[in-house]
Amino acid sequence: MQFFRSIFIAFLIAVAIPAAWCADAFWEAVLTTESKGNVVVKLADVSAVALHTYKLNGVQEITECTIDTKGSHSIRFFAMAGGGSKDAQIVRTALGTSQVPDISGGSANYPARKFPEGAYSHNIEYQLQSPAAVYRVFKSIKDAWRSASSTTLKNLN
Repeated sequence: MQFFRSIFIAFLIAVAIPAAWCADAFWEAVLTTESKGNVVVKLADVSAVALHTYKLNGVQEITECTIDTKGSHSIRFFAMAGGGSKDAQIVRTALGTSQVPDISGGSANYPARKFPEGAYSHNIEYQLQSPAAVYRVFKSIKDAWRSASSTTLKNLN
């Protein structure tokens, strides 16, 4: 009986150590300025990280990094590749990208949402300016998740 108790205790310790190891480690992404976006994720709550590129409606190339967390939220960082063609512009409109004037007098891209389904989808979305920025996000969150040490990725855009 003592042998099984020892194995059970060893199992509990093996399960508890990884959660305790990264219990206070966080990953943070700051988009150029905090007014454009900021996200902080507890690394112990990350359940999956994915990077993929696809063609939306067979026309517009999208590069996306998705961070799934325990619970019901997904955090998406995405960027559209070039594409100045008429078809690409139609897809951009369908995707819901809005040009919104910013404080500096320029304009910024923000993902648009439909109400109510988009507002309550449990997806948090950040549109970045280039696929290279999406790759930086993926590498940063993946490396932080693997090492379970806090990190901040600043000026993403």
